[in-house]
Amino acid sequence: MKSKRVRVLLVAAASAGALTACSPLHAGAAAIVGDQRITTGELNSGIEEYQQALISAKVSADQLQVPSIPQGVLMQLIDIRQFGLLAERHGVTVTDGEIDSARAQYQGGPGALDKMMLGRAVPPSQSRAWIRAQLSIQKVLKQEGAGNDQASLQQAQQKVLKELDTIEIKISPRYGELSAQTGQLAAVERFGAADKS
Repeated sequence: MKSKRVRVLLVAAASAGALTACSPLHAGAAAIVGDQRITTGELNSGIEEYQQALISAKVSADQLQVPSIPQGVLMQLIDIRQFGLLAERHGVTVTDGEIDSARAQYQGGPGALDKMMLGRAVPPSQSRAWIRAQLSIQKVLKQEGAGNDQASLQQAQQKVLKELDTIEIKISPRYGELSAQTGQLAAVERFGAADKS
């Protein structure tokens, strides 16, 4: 009787170990960017808020340029965190005044900026963080030598992209995996391709 119980415990322990080994994320995390967690609760709140903003703006999800609303919102949350971590590395800060100025100076005004962010799946509560992230990257590009000419901008962009690649991003498979080609989330083929014969 004792050996049977020990075998059952060993099988259970091995199964638990295998399950946790399959998932590099902590429970409840939609993604981890560097050392920062994006919880599923935070993502779900962002999705709900974003969907309400679409309804208020009378915009159909079919008009969006994102693979899906959850994936689009998650990518924006990831970008905000990743750009913020890169800005920290470079000692770059963006003030609230700079964010206000960017909103006011946006071509078409703040309403046009809000519409553009809505098209990119930025939840309204994250709009200031998103603008901060964009301004931070512009400052990092300048530190890396970006000037007014295309050549210096491209060289700086290459440096920044390489550095962004050093910030580890782990995404829960339920939301897809990051495509190296597009930089967007793509659906994960979990059980192999269907037999087409």
